[in-house]
Amino acid sequence: MRVLGEPTMLAMIALLVGCARVPVAAGTPQDRATHRAPPQPAPKEAAKRYFEQGMAALRAGEHAIAIAHFKSAWLTAPHPNVAFNIGMACAELGLQSEAIHWLRIYVASNPEDRLEVVKVIGLLEARLSRRCTRAC
Repeated sequence: MRVLGEPTMLAMIALLVGCARVPVAAGTPQDRATHRAPPQPAPKEAAKRYFEQGMAALRAGEHAIAIAHFKSAWLTAPHPNVAFNIGMACAELGLQSEAIHWLRIYVASNPEDRLEVVKVIGLLEARLSRRCTRAC
């Protein structure tokens, strides 16, 4: 029977328990800095990238994909303009309740076009009410 040396035994244990960061040679300390995850982009940069992907999806007519990108941007770094775009994309897909929710978040930021967006919310609420009246 072959006896495994300590470095090999440690490597096998690491594979069995899912640890990929076990020193290969026994007694050789490794610098922790070499095992750090790569630096992540700042939240605003990541949110901007998600937002741009969402805008590209909107231009391509892919509203559901755009919403997914916009929501990633929102979760990374919330911004009223992201809420507006989520709301409008939801409205395009006929998701009135969700559109109203996001547009209200946008309106709460007191934007310059607040009155126009409040009118859009009113139209969406009317559509939703008609749909509920027919279904009920």
